[in-house]
Amino acid sequence: MKRMNKIFIFTILFLTGTFAGFAQDDYFSGVEDTEDYSALELAQMDDRFSNFVEFLELSGLDLSVEFADDFTILMPTNEAFSEMEVDKLAYLSDPENRLELIQLIKNHMLPTKVMKYEFNETQVANSAGDEEIVIGETGDVVYVGGAKILASDIEAEDAVIHVVDGVVEATKDVTMD
Repeated sequence: MKRMNKIFIFTILFLTGTFAGFAQDDYFSGVEDTEDYSALELAQMDDRFSNFVEFLELSGLDLSVEFADDFTILMPTNEAFSEMEVDKLAYLSDPENRLELIQLIKNHMLPTKVMKYEFNETQVANSAGDEEIVIGETGDVVYVGGAKILASDIEAEDAVIHVVDGVVEATKDVTMD
């Protein structure tokens, strides 16, 4: 019976540790010091942001980002883009719709560095594209334009990065889990 209890406790501890690891992904873990790299370089180094990098390049804003300084980037994971409808992704990928893609990318950038603790409940921020982005929070969880911040305050050479679980949309209300 004692052996069974030990196995049960070990299994619970193992599963708890495993799920906790999934909840707090360690982004850019292969990089010794993120402040030695630009936000774009960091995104290019981590395959979990390949969709965002591709859209950034398609929009032509990758060059602007390279020369920008002291901004905030709300970096969506590839999973965030998988939540979008296939038709919408195809539409944004079409060169004829480049202006809409540029606006979408600009919604993921704030013109100044903003740390997570500086966001406050029911705040509205202006994106680099002059769109209003609704900010909200519940406890320690911060939502920006409908996307939840998964990892925050990652200092890059030129920006602060917040990893988000969704595509940031202008004026989209906060969605709580």
